[in-house]
Amino acid sequence: MNRSDAPNPAGRRAFLRQAAAFGSLLGPAAGPLALSLGAAATAASAQTVNDYKALVCVFLWGGADNANILVPHTLADYNRYAAARTNLALPRNELLSFVPANQGGRSLGLHNSLSALKSLYDRRRLAFIANIGPLNQPTTLTEYAAGSVPLPPKLFSHNDQQSMWQAFAPEGAPYGWGGRIGDLLASNNGLAGVTAITLDGYAAFLNGLQTLGARVNAWGPLDVSPWLPNPDSWNGLFDSPVATEAWRKLVMERETNASLIEREYGNVRRRGVQLNDEIGRALAAVPGLGGLFPDSRLGSQLQMVARLLLARNSLRAKRQVFFVGIGGWDHHSGLLNGGTGHLGLMQSVAASLSAFDAWLSSAGLANNVTTFTASEFGRTLDSNGDGSDHGWGSHAMVMGGAVRGGNVYGTMPVVDLDTSTDVGRGSLLPTTSVDQLVSTLALWFGVPDASLALVAPNISRFTPRNLGFMA
Repeated sequence: MNRSDAPNPAGRRAFLRQAAAFGSLLGPAAGPLALSLGAAATAASAQTVNDYKALVCVFLWGGADNANILVPHTLADYNRYAAARTNLALPRNELLSFVPANQGGRSLGLHNSLSALKSLYDRRRLAFIANIGPLNQPTTLTEYAAGSVPLPPKLFSHNDQQSMWQAFAPEGAPYGWGGRIGDLLASNNGLAGVTAITLDGYAAFLNGLQTLGARVNAWGPLDVSPWLPNPDSWNGLFDSPVATEAWRKLVMERETNASLIEREYGNVRRRGVQLNDEIGRALAAVPGLGGLFPDSRLGSQLQMVARLLLARNSLRAKRQVFFVGIGGWDHHSGLLNGGTGHLGLMQSVAASLSAFDAWLSSAGLANNVTTFTASEFGRTLDSNGDGSDHGWGSHAMVMGGAVRGGNVYGTMPVVDLDTSTDVGRGSLLPTTSVDQLVSTLALWFGVPDASLALVAPNISRFTPRNLGFMA
């Protein structure tokens, strides 16, 4: 459901109050969000677009182990990596090697389970963002150790760093950058409620000042109630169409004697039902795409994103932000296990992303949809015996026809202990900020440069604002 579906009599004045509250919520670390009236007015005005674009965030819940995804391959670099990683090091002869154009001639390697992604990289449809993480400003190891610059709060905490990646504030943050992008561009959508859609439950990422993520699962809309019918499995409340219709009537009818809170609750529910009906009708008119995607959690989510993309014209959408996710990446143990460890998860990600890219190409949407990965943090380089522990910087992937692929953006760190980016046990001090990733994607999506601080609150402190991976 999207708040912009509701009447907003407060108008721009309310927007300014909310925007100011958003800035103050994040505190001193979010200086750019002490919004000027000019910036807020820019955000409040419509940003008109004529084409269709979508962003798809693939969140790797748990903290994906960066040191066994993108690995040094040049012999001297690999030897340092292997000595520090000990029993967790991947064999050099099993890595899928390549030489990025902008990493000083050093060769890198991918885990051999990522051959499908290596193919996308070689065809310049996928790029890596090296050593990225939440930062308030560029930070050196000396400054980190001395605490002389503001640091992201609650580092190494799962919930807080998930929220930092999605919303630039620790757990409990009400506004995420995907939702804020939605606020700026939702006016282009005939049905504002489909601006932001989550396939993986609640996500702070999709909450804006006006935008909220509509919830959909592998079968269809889910936001209002588990009692709604699912034609593939059951018939609604108590498995009874009659009971379901009675519930729907109760929710949809306006009760004139109800209290203000009850009436507003009813309004919210009614808008949710109406939005779900619209999504359901649009999905009923598009194919199921069975067999084109892996039969996995992530594959099923991306298949539904594909169906929603096919329904974009029926849903009157010009700009959409999607959120999907796959959990299980917290490998304090079992990192090298097969299907239940890092290997199995990487295989699932590679197969699902490759299938999604192939479908986008066949549907003529390759240049319109950009997919990127995120995870709350990377992990320690050294071994705890059977796995790795919570870290900070990690590596992200960006995929799509508009991506300047076949390259690694940012600075690939020296993968060893006691380096200039080691905050302890090989945990990486990020050299590229999440703000820089966000601003690069936002500019491609249609957010004006003057409004970047509304979605990437620290961007004024970083150079470059645009990492250059989008055409």
